[in-house]
Amino acid sequence: MTITSRPATGLRFDGQIAVITGATSGLGRGYALELARRGATVVGTSHRRNAAVPDEVAVLTAQASAEGLDLHIVPADMTVEAEATALVLDTISGYGRVDILVNNAGAAWVAPIQEGSTEQLRAMLDVHLMGTFWTMLPALAHMRQRGMGRIVNTVSGVGLFGRAGTFAYAAAKGAVQALNRCAALDNADVDGIRINAITPIAVTPMSGEFQTIHPELDADRMSVTRVLPALVYLAHESCRLNGQVLHAAGGRVALAGTFVTRGWGSDTLTAEDVARHIDQICDLTDVLVLQGALEQYDYIPKRPADFAAWSAASAR
Repeated sequence: MTITSRPATGLRFDGQIAVITGATSGLGRGYALELARRGATVVGTSHRRNAAVPDEVAVLTAQASAEGLDLHIVPADMTVEAEATALVLDTISGYGRVDILVNNAGAAWVAPIQEGSTEQLRAMLDVHLMGTFWTMLPALAHMRQRGMGRIVNTVSGVGLFGRAGTFAYAAAKGAVQALNRCAALDNADVDGIRINAITPIAVTPMSGEFQTIHPELDADRMSVTRVLPALVYLAHESCRLNGQVLHAAGGRVALAGTFVTRGWGSDTLTAEDVARHIDQICDLTDVLVLQGALEQYDYIPKRPADFAAWSAASAR
């Protein structure tokens, strides 16, 4: 994938208005402070039903005040459509614009699917998928009218790659990834709008310890500060990516995405052919990275001659 880059020296947000959900702790707190330090006016949310929120809000607002940052925290529940929508509309009404939307609010529920419940799955879908959808609708209407804006949604490696015991969280994050991609394609007609996602890994109140996964992944290596640069880039006007996912952890940033293998085919394909050629079908060498679902059709054989290369290989 080739992207035409623009100079990215001194990424500033002076005069811009950023909305960040789940801004009082963990990654959201880091995002809010970093964008404010780079000149943005930040409107962040706290969850009104979280008992720890009042203390978190007090600490964050005191720090912002001490640093002279323009950072404001408002109570909002992202699982309630009216509150999620009002967050964006009220910001537009109060500040005249929204330049950046970062959907970060979330929660986790650990259970294998065979022990899961409808309640668990709906809870994860509400906060991750529906909360993201409800803020994006008014934000996109506003951004399309202005012809510009940046949206950064939060996905997860468990949604991309799976992990035991995370079915509800993974399903919700996987849905956000699909929403993110489609929203980018739906708004590709407006060059000034960019919609991307970040899949961050960092030590937060929700994450737990990473040394149980790998002994060298300590709190410093997995700090939130090592994720912030990727978020800043995705939120900045210099970002040329659209519909992409940046994986950020430990100071490394990578593009994460979906692919199909080159595969194998025959004009007279049978189940026995699939069994016989399954290793080639699953061969990860020279995979095809697709930029949209319609590209799938480019690789579907159109005529018998398209199978010649596979047939010749099989004959050897």
